[in-house]
Amino acid sequence: MLILYQISFFIGVALAILAFLLGNRLDAVMDGLKSEFFGDKVSLPLSSILIELFLISFGGTGWTLLAVRAALPIPVILIVAAATGLVICFLAYRLVLKPLEKVKNAAFPGAEDLVGLQATVSQTIQTGESGEIRYIINGKSIASPARATNGGDIMEGKTVAICWIEDSIFYVTNSEDQGIKTVQEIR
Repeated sequence: MLILYQISFFIGVALAILAFLLGNRLDAVMDGLKSEFFGDKVSLPLSSILIELFLISFGGTGWTLLAVRAALPIPVILIVAAATGLVICFLAYRLVLKPLEKVKNAAFPGAEDLVGLQATVSQTIQTGESGEIRYIINGKSIASPARATNGGDIMEGKTVAICWIEDSIFYVTNSEDQGIKTVQEIR
């Protein structure tokens, strides 16, 4: 049993190191665990962080109990280690991950909220090429690549309206007389 706990612990540590080095790429694998059954969406709140936490806490608890309380029956150690891992994952999900997800989703509006927003050209948009625009969201100035919808040039410093966003490129128009949202309207 000691081998099981050690392997769990070290795999959890290795996954944590990989997640640190690769960023959120490991979470892309977890997106497949959200499914629909009989029309109801079933979502297991699994992420690479929770799996790493479970493996580290399960392995660490089992390993420690085997070393300190070797007289305990193996099924008891297994149940305590699994329960410890589940409790730590539950607490991390409810107290850290879920509130962070809410803040992340509230901090930046969706693409549909940006359409019609006023922006300023910070790098000239030339015919058929990308330039750069700056817009303000929640008091923060954000730069994004942009192209003109009419294919013409838009000079630096001009005020534009965001028409649509496709593949992270903002398509803008120089027409200042169209309905442009102000920063206050999207808050």
